[in-house]
Amino acid sequence: TVTGTAWSHAGGKKTALSNGRPLFADDVLSTDAGSQLKILLRNDVATLIKDDTQVSLISESGGKDWTLKLERGSVLNIVRNPDKRPNHFQVRTKAAVMGVRGTVFFVQSKPRQPTFLCTCSGSVAVTSSDGRSSTVISGTAHDSPKSIVDGAGEIRGRLRPEVMGEDHSDAEGAELEKIFDKS
Repeated sequence: TVTGTAWSHAGGKKTALSNGRPLFADDVLSTDAGSQLKILLRNDVATLIKDDTQVSLISESGGKDWTLKLERGSVLNIVRNPDKRPNHFQVRTKAAVMGVRGTVFFVQSKPRQPTFLCTCSGSVAVTSSDGRSSTVISGTAHDSPKSIVDGAGEIRGRLRPEVMGEDHSDAEGAELEKIFDKS
């Protein structure tokens, strides 16, 4: 569903998104200021793409799973039935790859700032962009937010404690959860 104005950039064309439109691998999605987009991937991942955000949809494992490449902005994600998924949904940023182990999690990527990760509930595996190091961040009730500093080296050494902030809420998570009821 679209609130405000959201776009698909595919094949050199910029097309306004409308409610119910199918999305495809390699689509680049963007939202304007004050707009948001809720998407459902494979009936078990719901994502809220917040305002002024750009993501790329990447098909993984022969179409069995998805990765969001977060170019800029913010996304809130809910993964349903993680134990029954053959693979793990991921969000990639310039600083790290966040692989879901069953959770609600929020990621924000802004230019010249560390990536922000809030494991709202559940667990997220955080892996360095080069894939050489990883750690798992678990949380309940937004109690483990982190910033991830860009760079090379051990991912644990690039994590910093953060405060939750006001960029996402439990109410948004509850609204996003309703997408599963409609599918």
